[in-house]
Amino acid sequence: MSMVTSEAPRESRDDGTLRSFESGATRDTAENKFDYEGFLHPWVLEMYADYMHRNREQADGAIRNSDNWQKGIPRDVYMKSMMRHFMEVWGVHRTEIAGMDVNRGDRNEALCALLFNVMGMMYEIVAEEMGLRGGLPETTLHEITESTVLAEGSQQAPQDLR
Repeated sequence: MSMVTSEAPRESRDDGTLRSFESGATRDTAENKFDYEGFLHPWVLEMYADYMHRNREQADGAIRNSDNWQKGIPRDVYMKSMMRHFMEVWGVHRTEIAGMDVNRGDRNEALCALLFNVMGMMYEIVAEEMGLRGGLPETTLHEITESTVLAEGSQQAPQDLR
């Protein structure tokens, strides 16, 4: 079930057309289905996971849950942080095109920080559109959508999940 609420085109369902393999196996076609394997790259995801894991330790030494950010961070906080990190990325880019050396670790850190804020803001927008915002204590949007069956065509979650 797609949780995207924008008017963007969505992945289509199977149209019933089958493809056959040399082994004799059959499978529906991949036509009009999201190609996550092509859209994403494991190197980038691993770099981002490394960044997220390194930043789990809080000032008091406690380790926050990996999905802690899904509890809710105000969009204006994401925006301000996103702009700071964009300025870092832009500065690194300008340094590179000027032919000067750039610390690869600093560049990657800035890109991952920017990605964190972009994804966080996107998450908040989707959660808000689904009527699930106000912060979700100890429960992530993913857990809710996996365990909750919404009525066909409904954009609303049960009242107790808001």
